Amino acid sequence: MGKSRKSKDVRQDKLFLRNEFDGEDMWGIPIIHPVVINDTSVELVSFTDAKLSDKKNCHKYVHCFQDDYKLMQAYANPDSKIRDLARYRGVLTPDYSLYPEMPRFRQLESIAKSRYCGAHWQHYGLNVIPTVNWSDENSFDFCFLGLQRGGAVAVSTVSCQRDDRAFMRGYNQMMMTLEPSTIICYGDRIPDMRGHIVCVDYLETTGRSKPWVDEEAMLVETLAS
Repeated sequence: MGKSRKSKDVRQDKLFLRNEFDGEDMWGIPIIHPVVINDTSVELVSFTDAKLSDKKNCHKYVHCFQDDYKLMQAYANPDSKIRDLARYRGVLTPDYSLYPEMPRFRQLESIAKSRYCGAHWQHYGLNVIPTVNWSDENSFDFCFLGLQRGGAVAVSTVSCQRDDRAFMRGYNQMMMTLEPSTIICYGDRIPDMRGHIVCVDYLETTGRSKPWVDEEAMLVETLAS
């Protein structure tokens, strides 16, 4: 059996401290430096499908528009997928859930975890594009933290069909706050969206024959009703 870890060792573990990156806000959320891309079309492969042995999809970006439980590895052990992710054109940061029903600390935690993954992967030379998400207006004062103006970003409209007005309030705030050079849109473009938008077909990316059902969101709605 291996030696048990002493509390001093745990106290100094970087995955415990998570303090290796500078943050410019009161929370110390890691900064992802802006990346400008010139792509006129984008193809995606999912985080769980990204593999070092994948030779046919190297031109694609890795996306993290998946249920949170499938993305736990990204934050718990961000080194574990670096070699896999490095095979691809770039990687979008994890889209950890933000729901209005979540208390503020949980929403802030989702933002911080996503930024940490992005800063960590960027530190190791990966081409990182931040995924931007929000819950409602109450999240606007923290959901853009760790991001700088002028770079490419990614958003998803896949689960926004039920209330595109709420999506557009966050989208417009993002455009004003970040002034992104390119927006990778996972899903159909909502008519009022502005900016240099590169859409990625959801059904083609996933191979599904019908729209995705957000199981986590459905569970939240069921519990709240």
